[in-house]
Amino acid sequence: AISPPVHLAGALTHSDYRAADPPRGAAGTVRVSFRVRSDGSVDRCTVLRSSGVAVFDQATCRLIEQRFRFQPAMDAAGRAIDWEIRTDYIWAPR
Repeated sequence: AISPPVHLAGALTHSDYRAADPPRGAAGTVRVSFRVRSDGSVDRCTVLRSSGVAVFDQATCRLIEQRFRFQPAMDAAGRAIDWEIRTDYIWAPR
């Protein structure tokens, strides 16, 4: 059986919201797709659906690629394989 990747490290935090310097009170959900490589690193992040706030869209992929690390997906023979993940990230003030 094929096993999907397991998230080991990396997160987007409220300090990232402040660092993105969005318009006051801005919020939005960005849908992204990224590849978890066979070494557990992340690349090929693309925005599938914009949050409507450019700084959120840009920051989401940049931070995911910089910070996220995974135990890679495994094929039926136990070999590490590339895997695509699609997910939503919600940006909102607190």
